[in-house]
Amino acid sequence: MPKRLLVSACLIAILAALPSAASAAPGLVAAYSMDQGSGTTLPDISGTGNTGTLSGATWTTAGRFGSALSFNGSNSLVTVPDSSSLDMTTALTLEAWVRPTTVSDWRTVLLKEQPAQLAYALYGSSEQGRPAGHIFAGGDQWARGASALPVNTWSHLAVTWDGATARL
Repeated sequence: MPKRLLVSACLIAILAALPSAASAAPGLVAAYSMDQGSGTTLPDISGTGNTGTLSGATWTTAGRFGSALSFNGSNSLVTVPDSSSLDMTTALTLEAWVRPTTVSDWRTVLLKEQPAQLAYALYGSSEQGRPAGHIFAGGDQWARGASALPVNTWSHLAVTWDGATARL
């Protein structure tokens, strides 16, 4: 059986207000409602233009709030081009609604890479089968859930980092 992850209403936000007046909410740098239900692009509704491109992910009407994207656990993803608005240096929040069909091994919800290291990530499942958040800011910081997410059930995940401590 394929290892699937459904994701609905992903948000990437920072905790401090951005100087840009174009943001939908103070500090919001990327937001994806996933309510369009079709197409190969994922519009960023934050106003910062961080639009994503789908690769292998499929649309479903079985989302938490209507439509959602389904990921096969191996080669389906949404790619968002690098942007300075996604470079979080003082604080951040990553959040998403997820509905895993399995919680074994690593299941990435979202991540941002930097040369030779991840910048930040949110996982529906880590090596222990529990959700986790990762922030790299002068060193690795991890926040891990106490137990695995329930399978075939929508769960809200969020990791925050206040510049000092990561929390899931």
